[in-house]
Amino acid sequence: MYRTHHLRKQLRGGIVPRFALAFLLSIFYFPVSALAQFTIVTGTVTDVNGVPYVGGTISASLVTPGGTSPTLNGLGFTGSMSPIGLDATGSFTARLADNNVILPSGTQWKFLVNHTGAPPPLGTGPQTCTATLTITGASQSVSASFAACPFLGRVNIGNLDTIKDGLDYSRTPNGEGPIPLISNGNFEQASPGYFGRNTMPPPGWFPDAAVTASYETVAPCEGNRSLKIVYPGLVGGNEVTANFFTPAQPGDVFYLSGIIKTDGVLTGQLRMNFLDKNNLGIGVDPAASTTSTSCTPVSVTGTAPAGTVYVMVRLAYLPNSTPGTVWYDAINLYKVNYPGGLQAPNVTVSALTSGNCVQATAGGLLTSTASPCGGGFTSVTATPVTVNAAVTTDQNLMAITIPAGTMNLLNHTLLVQLAGVYSTPAASTAVLTHKLKLCAVSGCGSGSVLTLATWATSALGGIQATNNPYSATINATTQTAGAAAAFESHGNLTIDISALASAAEAVFADNNTATVGTIDSTAQLFLQHTVAFSAASASNSATDRQMIADTVN
Repeated sequence: MYRTHHLRKQLRGGIVPRFALAFLLSIFYFPVSALAQFTIVTGTVTDVNGVPYVGGTISASLVTPGGTSPTLNGLGFTGSMSPIGLDATGSFTARLADNNVILPSGTQWKFLVNHTGAPPPLGTGPQTCTATLTITGASQSVSASFAACPFLGRVNIGNLDTIKDGLDYSRTPNGEGPIPLISNGNFEQASPGYFGRNTMPPPGWFPDAAVTASYETVAPCEGNRSLKIVYPGLVGGNEVTANFFTPAQPGDVFYLSGIIKTDGVLTGQLRMNFLDKNNLGIGVDPAASTTSTSCTPVSVTGTAPAGTVYVMVRLAYLPNSTPGTVWYDAINLYKVNYPGGLQAPNVTVSALTSGNCVQATAGGLLTSTASPCGGGFTSVTATPVTVNAAVTTDQNLMAITIPAGTMNLLNHTLLVQLAGVYSTPAASTAVLTHKLKLCAVSGCGSGSVLTLATWATSALGGIQATNNPYSATINATTQTAGAAAAFESHGNLTIDISALASAAEAVFADNNTATVGTIDSTAQLFLQHTVAFSAASASNSATDRQMIADTVN
């Protein structure tokens, strides 16, 4: 108010014009923060299969060079964004200060996504995903940086309304997934007819007569009570057996999980037993165990062998001849494969659009991606392409366009074969370098450029090559899919480096010793063959005559 009063006095004295007063007042009273430029940041967070991080949160903090204190319009600035929720599509909108107006220069925003996840066998537990980005302009999308966050779960194809016979499956307001095949795995049920009394044996379980079974209610692992078993330590051991024999057939995959605590003397164990038609053990008994003296989650996956008719669950211990105590809780058994093919009339899938890929993984579990399924791609070009510039840099020969998503499947392999001829001036000692590139932009002049293989010949022996033949074959296998795809890529170049085109060819292998990456395998890509002569000459020429790209699986 002092400044306002003082200016008004000057105005009355004829010192300051009215328009100048209005300008100065706008400086004194306009909020400092309004002078800064802010960016509207939007994005969608998905896992590697395109499943949105629904219900997760995203936060951001400012990263400054050298840890200096940032300022915004000359004032101290606390660069942070509290966690905000991701909506039903995994998307968010936020407002952040433009990095270009924050001092010192070179600041960035570090984003952190958190998701509580779901427990196995459907989920993969809590997951995080980060990206450090420069935010600038009026608006900016960060979706590309969060398009391949960690895998959230094993069954992620939207809402399954009906499932073909063969898999017990439930949908509730709190989630969906396979129905547990264990009765009273948390030991919370009361014995029938006893009105909740802590009587033995626990419903659904049958302890061997030699063991002492009771409920642990003082310090249970989960819920109100755990099952406490005191083993006497007999040769051959004792067990607690689930009462229910679950029907099974060879090839079925089961997932057994639970919580175990021991006295530190024994090893506690959960075990599956696969039985034949005579209820005799087949000898395949997948087990999970721990010696921990605190409540410890354990799990094991088992595949039913030939001759299987039933699977059953046992609570056990090791070594059998040693007495001791083990506590058990939260025992669950799931059948996690699907024995037959899904038929479209029996499945209604929402949250997917035409072209989305739904595929079965190991054990028949289903996953989905927002991009088309890879596979079935073949492309051939036989229109000759010639280059003959007097340069030593890479020159583009034949190219093939690869549709979006073709290589976006793990272990998917692209076979590329090409052939052509080359010529040189007399007495050439040039080294020829052939490359096969995978690019985000046609011609590989910009964007992501990934070299699948490089073949460099030995120096020509002072010869003149005239239409000497060459050919190359390469297999590129997707080792990591998604926005940062990587490939295991290997192949050979066969080329005539002698004076006569009819002479025997030399073979040169690629020099890859690790995967090559990265590039977005969900997008359209371009396969480009190039050649370079180490000695520039207008008489150097190369002609690609044929190029074939074909997915082999």
